[in-house]
Amino acid sequence: MVLLSLTASHRELDLDALERLSTGSSSVGRVVVGSCGPVAGAVVISTCNRFELYLDVDAPLSGDSVRHATRHVAELVARSSGVTGDVAARSFTVRTGPEVTEHLFAVAAGLDAMVVGEREIAGQVKRSLAEAREQETTSKTLELLFQTASRTSKRVGTDTELGAAGRSVVALALDLAERELPPWDGTRAVLIGTGSYAGASVAALRARGCDDIRVYSQSGRAEAFAESHGVQPVDSLIEALADADLVVSCSGARGRAAAAQGSPRTSGSAPRWPATSAARRRSPAW
Repeated sequence: MVLLSLTASHRELDLDALERLSTGSSSVGRVVVGSCGPVAGAVVISTCNRFELYLDVDAPLSGDSVRHATRHVAELVARSSGVTGDVAARSFTVRTGPEVTEHLFAVAAGLDAMVVGEREIAGQVKRSLAEAREQETTSKTLELLFQTASRTSKRVGTDTELGAAGRSVVALALDLAERELPPWDGTRAVLIGTGSYAGASVAALRARGCDDIRVYSQSGRAEAFAESHGVQPVDSLIEALADADLVVSCSGARGRAAAAQGSPRTSGSAPRWPATSAARRRSPAW
């Protein structure tokens, strides 16, 4: 068995390009395992700032075979996402063998994060393995790799100063926005989106003393999210924005990034926010 990874992140692509590339991320693992004979397993990490495929390949990987495998997987990603095969192929950084392990460990520990040391990615790595299990696309090799990466990430979080810092994209965005806000216990916050950062945003806001938290979702998920997190759903984003001190955009929608923006409420005018951004059919070969 040989490990192969195709990775794209905020380091190589803007968030809009990553969003387009990862459109079909929920099914791409099944598609790759189902259509590529040598692939024994696949785990996909898909977040707002990275899209990564980890493959367990039952075949020797020379330079030519790596290029062939990469092109084949890129074509499958392209069919799922709607981008061209050339765009998908150019978007990925390809690693094999020990480089795959080194990269995943860096990702899980927060060393490759947009904010170095952020802890949200550790949970996202664990969820990626859980989703691969549900889809029956994982393998013994990938199980061992991801479980070990998660254990290492936990040690980093508990035994190092990097983990003790508690850094995250959410925390940094709120720190930046704080300059423009009233005291946290009097701040009215609106979350846009119910993605992976929304739950972390609720926790971070409450830790600072903010209890007036509302959530809007264009996809209609606000009610369920609000009920599970003890916040208020809103139907009209315009009305919510007009009454907000703080807006936290944590949606995966194209063109949005995880950001926090703050400004005092104004009457009779639009609020102004400074940019403080915060099928198992197999073929015999590739």
